Amino acid sequence: MDSANNVLNSVGKLLFRNLLTVAKDRRTVIVESVLEPTDRRHMLARALFEALDAPSILFAPSHLLATFPFAASNALVLDVGYKEAVVIPVLEGVTVLNNWEVSSVGAKRLEQRVCELLHKFGKVVKVDGSERELNEEDDVLLEKNGILEDIVVRFCFATKMDRGLQIQAAGYNLECDIPTPPCGVRLPLGDEMLIVPGVVREWTAEVMFEFNDDEKSIPQLILDSVFRSPIDVRRTLLDSLILVGGPTAMKGFYARLKSELQRLVKFDCYASKLGSISSVKFFRLPNTSIELYASWIGGSMFGSLDVLQYRSLSREDWLNRKIVPDWTDKITEVNAARSR
Repeated sequence: MDSANNVLNSVGKLLFRNLLTVAKDRRTVIVESVLEPTDRRHMLARALFEALDAPSILFAPSHLLATFPFAASNALVLDVGYKEAVVIPVLEGVTVLNNWEVSSVGAKRLEQRVCELLHKFGKVVKVDGSERELNEEDDVLLEKNGILEDIVVRFCFATKMDRGLQIQAAGYNLECDIPTPPCGVRLPLGDEMLIVPGVVREWTAEVMFEFNDDEKSIPQLILDSVFRSPIDVRRTLLDSLILVGGPTAMKGFYARLKSELQRLVKFDCYASKLGSISSVKFFRLPNTSIELYASWIGGSMFGSLDVLQYRSLSREDWLNRKIVPDWTDKITEVNAARSR
């Protein structure tokens, strides 16, 4: 009950305070993750239909909607969120769910890496000008004030592949022969100043490109998904990459990802099916941060079409069945039969 009330309050605040509208006057498009639990979809539908009198709702996968701004019928969509990165191919406007890949490499891992590197290399300048190491109290301030996120967004970048491989081979050890890091920056930390060394800015993004069999890197997610795709679409998918999510907007990310894909495709584990592919291309819009809101633009575009009313779940259907269709009508029919 508490969860339902929280959902209702959040939706009501969004509609009444931010959008200055009411749900019963508009058809609703929900941009959702394919990993979203079904009970949350039902909870959201219940709040919109029964409490806010919404006329209809369409639950659409975010990976599919991300292709709309580019008018792409075929694409490989990578969504790097806070807790996870998900890759799903879209072929002829259909999400190919059996070829999806997921990893916990996301913005949260970037913030954790920043925190680790700060404890190892960072310093705090006290009021009297002396320096000290970071402690647990500093961790609380870093988390509370969003400083870790600020460092990732404003100062971190993806370095060139050859430099990145040298850094990884050295085990992130300054005593080894590694390229000279960039300059550091200073940020306020309460009454003191936090020194963010250049190694933190450059080394943080390596967490997304470390080749690992247990926890896949971003390039591994893409190649594993393409590897399991039909033979006639593999080249098309690598030529039609769409990146979504805040971490993908990091400086140098596109160039580094392209270099990593072209390098890994020659590895023995991929060469048998992908070794002849050398071209890697991305869908991009110039001078925009399309990565941050491509899925929501797609949802807005779809919401303006006349076909929306035929694809949406109406309030009458919800009141009769109390079920949100989940990908196929067959599943809905089976669940409805069991509930009788």
